[in-house]
Amino acid sequence: MTGVLIVAALTAGQPTDPPALPAGWVGKWVGTLTITTDKGDPQELPMSLEVRPLADGRYTWRLVYGEGEKRQTRDYELVAKAGKPGRFEIDEKNGIRLGARLIGNTLYAIFQVGEAVIHSRYEQAGDVLRVEMTAYTTRDPLATKPTAGGAEVKSPQLLSAQSAELKKIEK
Repeated sequence: MTGVLIVAALTAGQPTDPPALPAGWVGKWVGTLTITTDKGDPQELPMSLEVRPLADGRYTWRLVYGEGEKRQTRDYELVAKAGKPGRFEIDEKNGIRLGARLIGNTLYAIFQVGEAVIHSRYEQAGDVLRVEMTAYTTRDPLATKPTAGGAEVKSPQLLSAQSAELKKIEK
């Protein structure tokens, strides 16, 4: 009995594991997404992101683009990797999972679909979430070599840049 009391006393004051995602990320974020391509003027559309804790290091990661008939909802989950602080997967709930990493207040992810490489960046600062997604093509990169010799350097071409500054409207 004394052993149980000692263990209970020692563990009672022990902190529990912190949440996988800082509390400041949780809430509903809204703003305007600007999409710029090389085919014309930038386009703007409403965008929102809702982040809510679920169980076992999982969070809703609901992205909504546009409104009315053109509204697109993407019900993903952000899943913390057990035993790997700052490491996540974005589960698209269709068999696709994307690796992501939280460094400081910024969540980074990069993935490739066919010849397109997409880099996403979500930076949380108080009640503002800055979102940036850039897409590059691996087709016909600018390829050069140092004049003194060395490895070839390939520079993919930018296809599009998307950016938004979302403001927290619900905690």
